[in-house]
Amino acid sequence: MKKHTIYGWKILGGDEDNEMPIAKNIARWHHEKWDGSRYPDGLKGEQIPVEARIVALADSYDAFRFPLPYKKELSHEKVVKIILEGDGSTPPDHFDPEILRLFRKYQRYSMKYIELILPQIGRQIQTTPYNNNIYSMFGNNKH
Repeated sequence: MKKHTIYGWKILGGDEDNEMPIAKNIARWHHEKWDGSRYPDGLKGEQIPVEARIVALADSYDAFRFPLPYKKELSHEKVVKIILEGDGSTPPDHFDPEILRLFRKYQRYSMKYIELILPQIGRQIQTTPYNNNIYSMFGNNKH
């Protein structure tokens, strides 16, 4: 499980080229924590690229928010409380303090937007043939 970060980074080219540097940073370092406690490289603080720090918080939110075979989903409010205050296994010092500040400030607006847009995206996905260009769902026909 812990090697998926390295596999994703290698799939995107690893050290071989300079294409998609942001995507490679996210793939490799989205499980690093601000306090240096995670993998794959044990990076700490600003050693972690900012895009990976943002996705780390989003990934934690997603993991709590949506059900898996071994756990139930949690409400938005409960997940916000866990991320901002901790729950014993997810302390706030796992996250960049500035990104936490922004999450605290904007999370209520983000959830309203998500609740508004998800049904629309769901309808589009259900009515879009599999072989259609997925970008057209979002009004961008560029490949």
